[in-house]
Amino acid sequence: MKFKRFVKGKIHALRFLLACLFFRPIAVVMPRNPKKIIFGAWWGRQFGDNPKYFMKFLLAQNAGYQCYWVGEEYLRGKIAAECPEVKFIRKGSQILKWHLLTAKWAFFCLSMKSDISSFPTFGKVRLLSMWHGTRIKGVGNMDLNRPEPTGTDLRARIKRFLYELDRKHVVTSCDASFSSSLMVEHQPLYLPWQFTKERSINAGTAKIDFLIQNAKNAPLISKLREKYAKLLGLPTDKKWYLYMPTWRNKLDLKYSFTISSLRGQFDDLVAKQNAIIIEKQHPQVIYSLDIKESHTGNIHMVSNEAMPDIDVQELLLCAQRLVSDYSSVVCDFECMGRPVIQFVYDYDDYANDDCGFEYDFEEIAAGPLVRTEKELLSALEMTDDQLLSLKGPKWRDPINGENGHACETFARHVGLI
Repeated sequence: MKFKRFVKGKIHALRFLLACLFFRPIAVVMPRNPKKIIFGAWWGRQFGDNPKYFMKFLLAQNAGYQCYWVGEEYLRGKIAAECPEVKFIRKGSQILKWHLLTAKWAFFCLSMKSDISSFPTFGKVRLLSMWHGTRIKGVGNMDLNRPEPTGTDLRARIKRFLYELDRKHVVTSCDASFSSSLMVEHQPLYLPWQFTKERSINAGTAKIDFLIQNAKNAPLISKLREKYAKLLGLPTDKKWYLYMPTWRNKLDLKYSFTISSLRGQFDDLVAKQNAIIIEKQHPQVIYSLDIKESHTGNIHMVSNEAMPDIDVQELLLCAQRLVSDYSSVVCDFECMGRPVIQFVYDYDDYANDDCGFEYDFEEIAAGPLVRTEKELLSALEMTDDQLLSLKGPKWRDPINGENGHACETFARHVGLI
């Protein structure tokens, strides 16, 4: 078995070397189209997040940009229906290599490898990391956060060389949470190609632009509620309370209303408020556990099958309240001036064993911090005004730069408009 793994590793290294030797000279001499931009998000599984909203902003400028979205095949029809001017590229296809050899720009929210391709860009594509949330906690060990390749073998040396080329061309769209002082303070926590002050632009968050600009757009909200009512089997004549927790290192169903011993009490409480609870677990949890749709009274679980058709920003726009924990989605939601409850049942464990926090969490809380289900029941009984009055004293700090114009600011900084 060890011998087979050894041989397989050597063959993989040889193929990698041959590909580099073949494509490197092509990448150097190939003319780049400054109007050609490649986008991707969430391992190619979703059409959404910051790259989508930034792409829509660029298309609205009518500046002649050719936009390509990389994703799994099941996204093709969705993208064609929503953005017919955008060309779709199947993730992992051979034609993607051609586009990476001719494009000038690439935008992603997790990492280049996760969202678009591991194909080397040889420093010839300008890589723009738009992240996927406001950093109120530590960042997971995603692709660009991994240690540099070590070792003295040929493959390791080639990888180090390629990373060195690419990381010089990564520009980070820095959200509002990173003030200049916080950039300096946290820079040592990140590797050079993931985050540096010199290559970070504090512009705000593209997807929050959508929420700020449409928070009071009643016709759009009504249209989207109809869309998701049909997609998820939800009533439109009730208020929608979203439950959206972040991920933990152990990808299990740490807490869910569907398995709570107090499920009946939660059901009765929201029924009295003419509301429902829509539970959407973190994508990594949903995909790893293959969560199925369920409707138990007034508690509804979002399934794995529905994920490709859900745009989280649209779902947030439709909701009246949000229950979350340490997820940056609370920053998105509170930018609309709507009430948040933060259910932090594992606060101490999360702070010590998972991502940890980049702020004093109690000071920047978006609403009441509750640790038990009984406290959560009490919080849900409160009025919206009561919940909004229970924010932390520094709740504005993570979102103080969000003004609804992040896309324009970032585009001007990188020279796209």
